[in-house]
Amino acid sequence: METKSAPFSMKSIYGILFQILSVILFTIMIVVARYIYKTTNYDPIEVVVWRSFVLITFNFIFAHVDSVDIIAIKQKESKTVFYRSIVGVFGVTGFFASNYLLPPSIGTAITKLNPLMTNVAAVIITNEKVSNIEVFGMVLAFGGVLMIMFDPSKINFSLKEYLSQIYLFAIPLLTAVAQSIAFVLVRIMGQSLHYIISPTYLGISTIIVCFPWVLGALSFRGYISDLTPFNAFLLFLVGFLGWAGQVTSSKALQLEKAARLTAVNFDTVLLLLIDVFYFGEAISVIEILGITLIMVTVIG
Repeated sequence: METKSAPFSMKSIYGILFQILSVILFTIMIVVARYIYKTTNYDPIEVVVWRSFVLITFNFIFAHVDSVDIIAIKQKESKTVFYRSIVGVFGVTGFFASNYLLPPSIGTAITKLNPLMTNVAAVIITNEKVSNIEVFGMVLAFGGVLMIMFDPSKINFSLKEYLSQIYLFAIPLLTAVAQSIAFVLVRIMGQSLHYIISPTYLGISTIIVCFPWVLGALSFRGYISDLTPFNAFLLFLVGFLGWAGQVTSSKALQLEKAARLTAVNFDTVLLLLIDVFYFGEAISVIEILGITLIMVTVIG
C-alpha cells in the first residue's frame, strides 16, 4: 500500500514561516513610518533615504559575512540592474508616500496591485501571454480601487472632488506600476545575481536621487530639532525592519513557491485593524469592501 506524501514538506513549512515573519516585519515597518509622519516633520522621502542608509549598511555586513561580491556585476547584467534601480526608486518612495497620504491599509492594498500589473508589464516588455482569468482578475481588482476612490460617503460628486481623488490615488497606482516593472526586470535577471545585490544598488540609487531633498529639509524645516535619540532610533528601526523583511522574504522564496506564499500576505488585515484601533482612521464599509476585493483577487 502506497503512502501519500504530505502536502507540505518541512522545507515548505519553513518557507511559509519565513514569509509570515517577513509580513510581520514589513507591517511593523509601515506602522513605525506612519508614527514618524504623525509625530515629526519628516516626510516619506526623508524616511526612505535614512532607511536606505541602514539597508545598505546591513547588506554590506551581510555580504562580507556571506562572502558575496556586491561590486562585481557582469556587463550584460549592469543595464538591467541600473534600470531596476531607477524604477525601484520610484517604487519605494511611492510606497512610503502612499502610506503618508492615505491610511496604510488603503495605501498598501492599492500597491498590492503590483502582481497583476506585473502581468501587464510582462506582456509589454517580454511578450508573455495573459489568460482570460488573469484579465478578469485585473478588472475586479481595479473595481476595488474605484470603490475606494469614489466612496460616496467620503466625497461630494463634483469635478473638484473627482480630480482631488484621482490625484490622491495616482501615487499608489503609479507605485504599483513601478514595482511591477521592477519585478519584471528582476525576473529577467533570474538567479544570476545574489538576492542582496539588486536591493543594495536600489538603496544607493535612492540616496543619490533623494538626498538633495533631505539637504533642503535641513535648511527649510524643523529637521534638526526632530532628530532626537528616540526619533533617530525610529528611523533606524524602519531601515532595519525593511532589511530584515527583505532577507526573510528572499529566504521564503528559496524554500517555497511564490503562489503559496501569496496566501499568507495578511499585512493589509493587520494594517486595517491598526488604522482603526490605534491611529483612529475612519475606514468606511465601502473602503473595506474595496480592500477585500483587491486582496481576494491578488491572493486568488
